[in-house]
Amino acid sequence: MNAEASLPVIHKVAWTPIRDRKILFARSRGQTLFFSVGGKPNPGEPNEAALIREVEEETSVLLFPDTIKLANTFRGPSGGAYEGKATLRMDCYFAEFLGMVEPRSEIEELKWLSLNDFRLTTPLGHIMLLWYARCDYID
Repeated sequence: MNAEASLPVIHKVAWTPIRDRKILFARSRGQTLFFSVGGKPNPGEPNEAALIREVEEETSVLLFPDTIKLANTFRGPSGGAYEGKATLRMDCYFAEFLGMVEPRSEIEELKWLSLNDFRLTTPLGHIMLLWYARCDYID
């Protein structure tokens, strides 16, 4: 059994919109690496509701609930305060939206990234970028 399999799992949801063959990522104030837009569902909160709430908090856009579609679920090492202490499970979704994408709350910067921007993301971001590129969503 590998060490990652025995670690607690942190569950998050993420919005992965594609524009010009790039995915939207976010960077928090004081951080250097970009991560997916989203966050943790509250206890008992459905993934879709958490996604809508987190995306509005971080980007100021409203997701259309009827367009939310699971893209993929990723597992990988967590970062930040949980680095080496937990595994991250990220349910990633596509969804249409209303509004202009702008950083809000703790988000300092939003950026559209391609596989060429691999070095700018978290370890789970690496896994995600590789999958989206293999599926021909991004360059």
